[in-house]
Amino acid sequence: KLDKVPYRSFRPFVHAKSNDPASWSTFEAAYAAYNDRAKTGADGLLFALGDGHAAVDLDDAVVPATGAPTPEAREVIDLIDSYAERSVSGMGVRIFAFGPEVKGIHFGSREIYSRYRFMTVTGQHISGTSEQVEHRELPLDALRQRLGRERMEAAAQRRRARGGRAACRPRAAGCRGRRSRRPAGRGPRPPRGSPTRPP
Repeated sequence: KLDKVPYRSFRPFVHAKSNDPASWSTFEAAYAAYNDRAKTGADGLLFALGDGHAAVDLDDAVVPATGAPTPEAREVIDLIDSYAERSVSGMGVRIFAFGPEVKGIHFGSREIYSRYRFMTVTGQHISGTSEQVEHRELPLDALRQRLGRERMEAAAQRRRARGGRAACRPRAAGCRGRRSRRPAGRGPRPPRGSPTRPP
């Protein structure tokens, strides 16, 4: 698996930063550094998100036997309806579109970002998708809201599960709830170090 660490095209042995435009370059400069990889050591291209450029990242989104997107991935691809390609691993999908700069969101195997991120670019275009990057503000927002709802529902289920364990009788088999407070009528617990404190 590649580390995918970004480097500067004009200083190929110095790291680039996803939140520092001064460390970025034009596509032409990055492509020239890649073509001169025998000297620069470049092994791929990264695209900086922001300034209206967004990307959707889908992991485990390709059927190994056929190389086609999974049904779940195809649903997202059809929703965004913009340029899509296979990832470096060959098992993921990247969808690029124009959209507003907002906070990214990640849930499960799906991510959507529009700033402060790099995305690798392979050029392995997925057949049936647009050959150019499209303006897709509304579909991007719809996917972002869907991931937000699913993440909130998953968090609520985890809270309910934890609450169910805490409601069982303390010290019962399988119960991880907190111990009950000191029974009434026994008085305050002696201070630590007192000879009357029970072991």
